[in-house]
Amino acid sequence: MTYDFAPGSSDPHGLEFHNGTLISCDAGIHPGWPNGDSPSSGWVFKIEMA
Repeated sequence: MTYDFAPGSSDPHGLEFHNGTLISCDAGIHPGWPNGDSPSSGWVFKIEMA
């Protein structure tokens, strides 16, 4: 499977695929961006596949 993130939307880090769900966090540290500049820096999120 391929997941695509819109430019500037998140810096996914620590990706794990578990039981059909992508679990990750936004580290907020992205090459070329100021640290913490991601809009969801520090958040944990999941994406469920249908």
